[in-house]
Order: sequence, then C-alpha cells, then structure tokens
Amino acid sequence: MNTLKGEKRQYARIKLPCQITITASKTLIYGYTEDIGAGGVRVAIHKKLTNHSLVNLEIYAVKNHPIICKGKVVWVEQKELLYKNNSLFEVGIKFWQIKKEDKKAIQSLIDEETVQALIDEGFCKDVDDVQRLMNILEDVQAAREASEEE
Repeated sequence: MNTLKGEKRQYARIKLPCQITITASKTLIYGYTEDIGAGGVRVAIHKKLTNHSLVNLEIYAVKNHPIICKGKVVWVEQKELLYKNNSLFEVGIKFWQIKKEDKKAIQSLIDEETVQALIDEGFCKDVDDVQRLMNILEDVQAAREASEEE
C-alpha cells in the first residue's frame, strides 16, 4: 500500500479501479475509481464537478453490493488527454453519509489487499504468520469501531 509523504489521511487507501456513478445536480456521471479508502474516493470522470458540492455516489467495489452514499467534492484537477480533444477530471470526494457496513466493507478490501501485499513481499512465511496478521487486523478493526462510537 502506497502512502505519500506529507499526506494527512485518516484512512489508508488502495488502488481499486471500479465503476462509479455520480449524481450531481440531477446529472448522471459515469466514471471509474482510481483509489478508495474508508473516508473517501478519487475518481476519473469526463465532467467537471464544483469544489464543496454534495454528490450521490454508487460505487461498484464489492460484488453484487454497490456502495450507495453521499459525498462532498474536496478537490478537482483537470488532465488533458493527448489522443482526443477532451479533458479528464480527477476528483477527490470525501464520504459525507455512508452506512457503517459499507465503510466496513471498504476497510475489509483494504485489509485484504494489505495482507496479500505482505504475503507477496515475503513478510508472511507460513500460515501462523498469516494468522497473527489477521488477528492484528481484527484488533485494529475493533479499535476503529470503538473510536467511531466515541
């Protein structure tokens, strides 16, 4: 999992390209996520959104269960496309209203990706290492839930 120096993120993120539908001012916008965390998402779309605007999101990151929530646009960056006379916009959206179980589903995806990355890098040498790591993640998840209830 890559985190940039100087970032002040509350939640870890993973690269997870998946379909997203954004409704902004009664306009449907289709795009893809670039990365996602339990606190928000970065998307690539062909329509510019306004900073601080509220949007409705449908994110297809979990099989057979779209995550439906509200979000707030926190930044917009225009990218020029070389092959067309068109623009692409990268947009950072903070989750504004999201169900607890959807937030937990996103965090589970991140945890699974983290475990797989550690296995791929050779940090987990056997089943006992993987089990210890899973126990740590469960403890972290319990601590997250306890802090959110406060």
